[in-house]
Amino acid sequence: SSDVCSSDLSDYVYHICTSSGTFTPNFTGTVEVLVVAGGGGGGMDMGGGGGGGGVLSSTSYSVTSGSGITVTVGAGGSGAPSGGPPNNSYYHQFTLSATNGGNSVFGSLTAVGGGYGGSSYYGYTPNYGLGNSGGSGGGSSGYTAGATTTGASGTAGQGNKGGNAGGGSYYSGGGGGAGGAGADGPNQ
Repeated sequence: SSDVCSSDLSDYVYHICTSSGTFTPNFTGTVEVLVVAGGGGGGMDMGGGGGGGGVLSSTSYSVTSGSGITVTVGAGGSGAPSGGPPNNSYYHQFTLSATNGGNSVFGSLTAVGGGYGGSSYYGYTPNYGLGNSGGSGGGSSGYTAGATTTGASGTAGQGNKGGNAGGGSYYSGGGGGAGGAGADGPNQ
């Protein structure tokens, strides 16, 4: 039973948790669990792609009947806003960044939110063209004027790194995902 997880009472019973709260199992034993975090927001000004939320699983997670399990469903991150007033400046030197995705939690398991994609030129704020680490890492901004930036790292066992950018190509790096690293901009 559960307050936050809908259930399917077929031969293979499963629950899907789409909101945060407490999940209370009605039996004692082990269950299979898949936890997916929120994805990171994409950058702007030739911004990099946001990284996918971390993916974490267990095939033998122990539960106890009547003992509540904390559930947190991580939200997706925000993309970086466009340049200009009222909240951002012009000329590639911006102040507002994209944000990481939120972590998702099931009891003792925590999937890490995806890293945001890098914004703007590699010499300027808010990210100096670099994405952020996360479940999977965000990609680098393509606006690097010949320099090659490195995509941000993912979390071991949950995701992969974001893509590199630069090398004169002006292609952004893609966000990493559970299935592989983000595409590198110079290879496009």
